[in-house]
Amino acid sequence: MFTWKPIFIEMGIKLLAYRDRQSQILTLLSKMATDGLPIISLKDQNPEGNEIPLEEIDPFTIFAVFNRSIKTESRIEIIRHLKDALQLSAPVPQDFAGIPVVNLQKAWFVPYKFRRKKEDVTRLWDFAKQVVFNEPKDVDARLFEGCLEISQVGVVKLTMGMFWLQPDRYLALDRHNVSYLESKGIDIKLIIKPTLPAYLGLVRKVQDTLGISFPEVSYRAWVSSSSDADLDPKKLDDGFRELLEKNANLNGLSIQAFVQWTLNKDLRDGENEITNRVIHQDELARLINSENFTEEQLKYALSNLWSLQARIDIVCRNSYFSSGKALADIKALLAKGDDSEMPQRINQFIEVAIDHGYKPKKRKEALRESVWVILG
Repeated sequence: MFTWKPIFIEMGIKLLAYRDRQSQILTLLSKMATDGLPIISLKDQNPEGNEIPLEEIDPFTIFAVFNRSIKTESRIEIIRHLKDALQLSAPVPQDFAGIPVVNLQKAWFVPYKFRRKKEDVTRLWDFAKQVVFNEPKDVDARLFEGCLEISQVGVVKLTMGMFWLQPDRYLALDRHNVSYLESKGIDIKLIIKPTLPAYLGLVRKVQDTLGISFPEVSYRAWVSSSSDADLDPKKLDDGFRELLEKNANLNGLSIQAFVQWTLNKDLRDGENEITNRVIHQDELARLINSENFTEEQLKYALSNLWSLQARIDIVCRNSYFSSGKALADIKALLAKGDDSEMPQRINQFIEVAIDHGYKPKKRKEALRESVWVILG
């Protein structure tokens, strides 16, 4: 376990030599993309909507290339390419235990060029150098706060990047770690105002309280969050049977007769919730699995599934589709990856969908249910 640590630390050091040779890294990433590896987007925008090639990159974004929810095999292969190009001596990792990953669609640590400040990329290179070579107490607090001013960066993402570069010195404040620390009685409100002294104070408290390495903390947090999501198969079976019985009784049928009735694909009139799902969910699944569909086709298929959401949520959903970004979001959700990462990918999809116009009045269950239908 933690076979990734040596090459992560070495890569963090070697990358600093490419501060003035960023084009070489971008050329390497472009070749990886040509070879079929799932790297980050290399398309910038300036002005908004006008695509141009990405011409600058920071070390944290380079690390994000292989710290996303993609297949383990792809992450290893990307690192193998970087190892060869950077002439690293550490072995290629065999695991990624305890590594927090960025959102697939928000991997960059800088915004598009039309919103990017001239100093954004420079700040990130300066900060990465301090993270790698300075003791935590000697890192420039103003530079830390300056990086937090970059529109694509927050304390979660920045501490995640710090952990990637120096996993024995820094702890990522992603939601899994925060939840785990709170369960151990550690007050996360210490960083309610994200200054470097407040963050380092929290890091010291974690060390003193738990007495284990930060990669171990991160790994235990991930295991804890995964176990919380376990479902009892018997409870699921019992719950589904109860649902069948309820709907069968409402329609005056036995369960067996009700199941046969719902499987009748010719029923288009008088659809109840079950028949609506059976008929149109299958249509949606076929469309998604075709891997060749338009946004208009997706809108139509989802509009047939009135049983997914209450009327107020349909309004929210339509607002999302009118944003023009739904198709890209769903394609990112369906990108190939490890099955074990799907819960995290769904959470990322929901966050991005809300950013792109889906504004549920209450909670996120309706959108989450839509996701499971999309996955077929």
